[in-house]
Parts: sequence; structure tokens; C-alpha cells
Amino acid sequence: MSDQVDWKALIGQLILAKNEADKLDPDHLEPLVAPNTPAAPEDIAAFEDAAGGPLPEEYRQFLAHADGWRSFYFRAKLFGLADLNGQTPEAAVAADILDVYESEDVFEDLDVTRADVFPVCAGVGMRAMFVMIRHGRPDAGTVIWLDGEEVERYTGLAEFIATMRDYSLQQADKLRAGTAGS
Repeated sequence: MSDQVDWKALIGQLILAKNEADKLDPDHLEPLVAPNTPAAPEDIAAFEDAAGGPLPEEYRQFLAHADGWRSFYFRAKLFGLADLNGQTPEAAVAADILDVYESEDVFEDLDVTRADVFPVCAGVGMRAMFVMIRHGRPDAGTVIWLDGEEVERYTGLAEFIATMRDYSLQQADKLRAGTAGS
């Protein structure tokens, strides 16, 4: 994605795509949940001060538009400041999953260390999670989808969100055609 992300448009497009898929899904497996309200700039700055460094720029921009998003990807939550501070059940799940992945040498296969990444999306009862490479590291801002191993990499949060938008649109098309889940 470009350096200048239109976050309002991107978030709005994802909301519309998720809404369309949810309306067509009789089981409502991925219900539409609106993102949280924006984080205050001073709260983002306070988090970064406490964390000892800045967040990757796209993540900072996202937080300024939505301080997290519950049920972003099925039961997985796209993390806001409370999650990043470790204050939620999803943050605890993410920490546990990272411990397992570290003990199984998953990070070695990714050419990163656990210290190079932080969780940005995880959910209670889910093994899959998404991590972001920290500011100051090579490939900072890259999002990595993990499910026991690397599933996919995204150049940044905007590409990750755009991919989730496209996934929701594909699900809506499949539901319309009566082929969801295939």
C-alpha cells in the first residue's frame, strides 16, 4: 500500500464487506462488529513512551482511527492500546501462543526473534494469530500471519486490512452463489 493510507475509506470498505458477508451468512460465522473509537494521540504517545519506542507508522495511524477491533477476523481481535498493554484476555492468549511458538522454534523459521515482533491480532480459543515486526527492525511494520507456521506476510497493516476486506468480499460472493466454505 502507499505511504498515504486513507484509513477512513479502508476501514469503511472493510465494514461494508463484512456487513455484506454477514447478511448473507445464515450462520453468522463472522458477524459484523464495528471498530472501536479512535485512540487519543496522547494515549498513543504515552503507550510508546512506556513501551520504550514508537509503533510502526501504519499501526499508529490505524490506532488514531480505531483503537482496536473486536471480532476483526472471526473471534480474533485487532489489538488496540489496552491489548498492547496486556490488559485483555486476547493479549494473554497472544502471549501464551507466542510462548508456544518460541518453544517450537517457529521464529527461527521466520528469520525473526520473539523480541522482533509483537502481537496485533489474536482471539480466545484460536491458535492463529498475527504479529507485526517492531519499529527499528528490518522489515518493520510487516504483519505475519501465524498458525503453527507462517501462513502469509503483508507489507504493512493497510495491506493486511485490505486483504481481509477482499476475503470478506469473496465470502459474500460465495454465499451469494451458494458455495461458501468450498
